[in-house]
Amino acid sequence: MNNHKYSWQSQPMLEGMAAGNLLLSSSILLSGSTFTKVASLADILNLKIFSEKTFYNIQNKYLLPVINEFWLKEQNSTFSELGGRDLWLSGDGRCDSPGHNAKYGTYTMIDQKTDKIVDFKVVQVSEVNNSNAMERECFKRCMENIYEKGGKIMVVATDRHVGIRADMKRNFPEVDHQFDGWHLSKSITKKLTEKAKKKECADLSLWIRSISNHLWWCAKTSDLYEECAHQPIPPAIARTKRWLRPGFSAHNALKEVVFDKNLLKDIQQLTLSCHTGNLEVYHSVQTKYAPKRQHFSYNGMIARTQLAALDHNANTGRQQATVSRGANQGELQYKVVFPKNTKEWLAKPIFEKTTNYHLKPMLNAIVERKCLKPQERSATVTAPHIPENISSKPRPPKADVIANHTSRFSNN
Repeated sequence: MNNHKYSWQSQPMLEGMAAGNLLLSSSILLSGSTFTKVASLADILNLKIFSEKTFYNIQNKYLLPVINEFWLKEQNSTFSELGGRDLWLSGDGRCDSPGHNAKYGTYTMIDQKTDKIVDFKVVQVSEVNNSNAMERECFKRCMENIYEKGGKIMVVATDRHVGIRADMKRNFPEVDHQFDGWHLSKSITKKLTEKAKKKECADLSLWIRSISNHLWWCAKTSDLYEECAHQPIPPAIARTKRWLRPGFSAHNALKEVVFDKNLLKDIQQLTLSCHTGNLEVYHSVQTKYAPKRQHFSYNGMIARTQLAALDHNANTGRQQATVSRGANQGELQYKVVFPKNTKEWLAKPIFEKTTNYHLKPMLNAIVERKCLKPQERSATVTAPHIPENISSKPRPPKADVIANHTSRFSNN
């Protein structure tokens, strides 16, 4: 206009790429969101953003390598903090989808003393015989990797997975294999609850919580007591109890559960009072980054699990929150909840809020990687040689599948 030329940019450029494209793509992944969700939000708002193809190109070139580097650095730092001491680890598995249609299985090892995640492994179902075998294979890989890094494992607490139990005896006999008290208590509670649903066993429901508490007490004090330590119950209190009569249905149902041979054998592996409760909390963090009803590529699954582990490790050691103002200033904070399983009001501690300070250096590193020349960048992350599709049959031509679909409906 009037022989003048104007150049307008909505945002700065980074080596030929709009900075917003890189930063928004980074924020999507680092926050645990997905492109699909953000694109849906943008569509409703009539906000124009980059394409899905652009997002995954940025993810593969810049995001995944940086996340992998930060996780490896964190893992090495964690091993350095452990200082060569004997490790007491807890392990638990998680599938990427509900039911028996899981594509990925993840197993996580956490240090019981520091609450830091030491290692995790992801296995695709096509690498093993079936989805039930993924947890066993993941566990084996975790143990081998920790040993390769120089870890000295003294105790491992797991659930009562039959395959893991066999592997511990065969491959790691020097390690004290303990069972998680929470899983064992949950199993007993579930069996007793099922029996208490019968009319003739209704009185059993009044004792389930006490039985579960007693199991925990026995595990925690097994090195102190060889018999029940409580005083005789006074007659006045005893008369108020709804005792289970010997020989009646409720009492027989109780004996059937607590005298089970496998249970009596497994109780011997509760002597160190280990539990995987912290891993149950971590799994909720993992769900934030890798929702169970969302499919991800193998590399995407690895990166999102690394982000979950980094988030967890960065927020360990949080204290219970206190009231910051008012007449109750300084008092510990609680919330009152009503769990469906206990059907009783309970007070649960409220902990200090988590932070995301650990993400800032990662975002800076992503920008720095973009500004480097291609030959100066570290290698991109590559997936192992496993098929992307978990189908047991080769894919037929698309036209044949469509024709078969159409003919099936036409025959009806």
